[in-house]
Amino acid sequence: MFETWYMAVDTQLFIIAPFFVYLLWRWEKTGLATLTVFTLSSLAANVAVFAFNDKFPPTIMPTRWQVKFGFEKHKHIPIPA
Repeated sequence: MFETWYMAVDTQLFIIAPFFVYLLWRWEKTGLATLTVFTLSSLAANVAVFAFNDKFPPTIMPTRWQVKFGFEKHKHIPIPA
């Protein structure tokens, strides 16, 4: 499952990166400002999802146990052997 996530990220970067490279090459200050805005908005979106929403754990992929029994914040439930 992680392989598909990496392929999706690589594809998005392949499509989006030339836009930022062109802005940085052609108009350096505008490119830096745009890149800064996108970076900070990405960080703010991550904080909003993981800090203010108790339904998601701060991991990329949930475990089978979490999917089956739900996500519980600050509670460790050991997986039976």
